[in-house]
Amino acid sequence: MSVKKMVIFLLVLISLITAGFVIAEIKDGYNIKRVEAQSVGRNILYVGGSGPNNYTKIQDAIDNASDGDTVFVYNGTYYENVIVNKSINLIGEDRNGTIVDGGGSKDVIFVSADWVNICEFMIRNGYGDDRGGIRLYYSSNNNITNCNICNNNEGIRLWYSSNNNITNCNIYNNTYDGIFVDESSNNNITNCNIYNNTYDGIGQHFSSNNNITNCNIYNNNCGIILDYSSNNNITNCNIYNNNCGVRVFYCSSNNNITNCNIYNNNDNGIVLYSSSNNIIYSNYFNNTNLGIQIKYYSSCNVVLNNTIYNNTQIGISIIKSNNINISFNNITENGCSPYGLAGISVTDSFNNVIYSNVIDSNIGYGVGLWNSSENIILQNTIALNSWDGIIVYSESNDNAICNNNIFSNGYSGVYINSYGNVIYKNSLCTNMEGIWLDVEGNNNIISNNNISSNSYFGILINGGNNIISNNNISSNDNFGVTAHGANNLIYHNNFFCNGENGFDDCANCTNQWDHGYPDGGNYWDDYTGVDNDGDGIGDTPYYIEGGSNCDNYPYIHPDGWDKLPTADSGGPYYSNPGYPVQFDGGNSHDNDENGQSIVRYDWKFFEEDSWHNNIGSIPSYTYMYVGNYTLTLRVWDNEGNNDTDTTTVYINYLPHPPTANAGGPYHVMEDDVLILNASLSHDNDENGSRIVRYDWKFFDGDVWHNDNGSNPSYVYSDPGEYTVTVRVHDDEGITDEDTATVT
Repeated sequence: MSVKKMVIFLLVLISLITAGFVIAEIKDGYNIKRVEAQSVGRNILYVGGSGPNNYTKIQDAIDNASDGDTVFVYNGTYYENVIVNKSINLIGEDRNGTIVDGGGSKDVIFVSADWVNICEFMIRNGYGDDRGGIRLYYSSNNNITNCNICNNNEGIRLWYSSNNNITNCNIYNNTYDGIFVDESSNNNITNCNIYNNTYDGIGQHFSSNNNITNCNIYNNNCGIILDYSSNNNITNCNIYNNNCGVRVFYCSSNNNITNCNIYNNNDNGIVLYSSSNNIIYSNYFNNTNLGIQIKYYSSCNVVLNNTIYNNTQIGISIIKSNNINISFNNITENGCSPYGLAGISVTDSFNNVIYSNVIDSNIGYGVGLWNSSENIILQNTIALNSWDGIIVYSESNDNAICNNNIFSNGYSGVYINSYGNVIYKNSLCTNMEGIWLDVEGNNNIISNNNISSNSYFGILINGGNNIISNNNISSNDNFGVTAHGANNLIYHNNFFCNGENGFDDCANCTNQWDHGYPDGGNYWDDYTGVDNDGDGIGDTPYYIEGGSNCDNYPYIHPDGWDKLPTADSGGPYYSNPGYPVQFDGGNSHDNDENGQSIVRYDWKFFEEDSWHNNIGSIPSYTYMYVGNYTLTLRVWDNEGNNDTDTTTVYINYLPHPPTANAGGPYHVMEDDVLILNASLSHDNDENGSRIVRYDWKFFDGDVWHNDNGSNPSYVYSDPGEYTVTVRVHDDEGITDEDTATVT
């Protein structure tokens, strides 16, 4: 082989080896599978560097490339506005040294083709309306990776472009947004640092199904903003030192914000504005003005399992938004003295649920309702807040406050200045007052609460027409219940060890401290009367401090009014294997004289069965085998008392009808005695059942001669042909008939 041929061979071999290394590098995470599908291309075109045939401009290399080619750019500064209109790989040597400068006009890189890979560039100085560092225009399935994109109008803009990936990029110091996604879907922004952009870190407009994952987004006006954008996911991001962390605006729905750290933002951590059905899950909020704000007709959003800590004013704020679910959050130490407001604030909002949260150590209220009705506050721990645990104020009506643990708050455990609210089964202790019903706190129900060890009052009543019943009121320093308001009904409460159990200075004694006889009044641990007639009610009144009012029917024992219900399982019941048996517990009843009723029916269908809870008073069950079964009913009243009753279910073989046999045919002379014989009739059951009765008709049109035995006699006076009929009965009441002729 000549030297010239050898040199050519070596150059070709080196080129192939070099291309192989570059291609191998490109394959690592790019769309090379799609590139390999191109029917032409696979060349490498070099820009910069010292190669004799290298291009000096990136655009010249692109213009001479084909789909599937790679344009590799060596370190240097290239003052260009690059247009990529082919499916190529555009690869820089090093993103800190390979610089594309747009010169302050147009896009630095404009991409209109699909399946383009851009990596390892610094892209800067792109300006103009809707222009910036990189613009994807009706362009899909592209990768932008390992780039620095800075000092542009916008860092990256996606316009009607889908299925793109932006990965491991630093996007900073841009005049408008770091990334703006406009009417584009199914894009992924991953592992990016997006910071110091004048407007927003990431903005989305009319865009859906995009994912923002593992990004650091800081020092922007807003970290992320979604408007008219739905079904997006923001996951595992650090969003901090922005004016606002995340804004979800204008009909943006079904977005998920999950496992993000959102902190040190000046205004809100997250704000939802006129946007519904979003989920905020398992995030950390710290040191913002408002941790989460949901406002202006943002309905059906879920705030779940977040930590909301040390925000300046409010942990969670809801304004003019309904059907919000706030559950399993830790909302602590929010509010900055002296201007803190609340852990959770609800204003002009309805049908929201605040469930199983820890709301503690906030400066201000734990939970505040203002002009907000029909909300549910359920099973929360509300403690150590500097003002009230819960405040219900300014026409906040018909709310339910149930099963909460409310303790050690600076003022009242619950303060109510509205009507029609229910406070049920809460524990309220070591507050200043357990419950305070202020002058507009009317027509409320306070029931089944434990109210103890509060420093002033257990319950303070300034309003009217409230019902206070079935509470345990104990060890409150001043008074158990103090009534300044009128027309309140206070009965069936237990009073123990209070400074004074009751106080009533209402004029004209219009408060009632009992419900008449025999329903009775309250239990007072300092009552000294006796019960000579044994009805459980004292024979003399208990007088209330402060005036001349009294409990006319005080109970001798705690909970003396609380009688057990009576269970009635019905029965006994009879059926056969494989047939459903319907049971009836409807005769069960409550024995209290307060109009209460059975609220739950639990059943066991046989002795070894487990309880079938709350299945109603008329269930059914199918037994597959013969036997006698024990049926058990357990009933509950609404005060948690229960009673049981049992009965027996008899399951026998399915009965079979007997077989009648009239005998015959018979022949007899007129006026002679004919002896009939039905003794071959028999029962078909396997349980020893037998024929117990024989009925006969001796001719057509005859009446039944009942219980006439198996061998009756009859005399026919006229010659002719007659039909005799026998009807047999077994001992289960089943019948059969048979006929025979008589001539």
